[in-house]
Amino acid sequence: MFRREADGRLDCFYIPDVIEGAVKRAGIALDALEQEALAFMASVGARPGVYLDMDLMPGDMQFLNNRTIVHARLDYEDFPEFDRKRHMLRLWLMAPAWGAPDARLRLFDEIDRAGGGVPKRATAATGA
Repeated sequence: MFRREADGRLDCFYIPDVIEGAVKRAGIALDALEQEALAFMASVGARPGVYLDMDLMPGDMQFLNNRTIVHARLDYEDFPEFDRKRHMLRLWLMAPAWGAPDARLRLFDEIDRAGGGVPKRATAATGA
């Protein structure tokens, strides 16, 4: 899904599994144009020179703007030893200058209370 805001910014959303799940739950079929659009997105993302392979090492950090960078993770083979197992943490940071995302981009309302970040906690001083 793409949209242009009043300021000309492009926001995007592309998670094939979510789209396929929504189609199944709704009991509908994608039309030919919709199927072509999804196939096009997949083909563009697979073009050499468009994607960037990264091999994250212990201690590496990666920062992505989920609204503008289409990204994915590949499968990996983990180590059997506990002390060598993969340990990756995800932190969703909010940038107040971005403004609220379009309501159509909100997929996880029940767990994503702050639009992709950690909600502010109430304090005794503010009660808010």
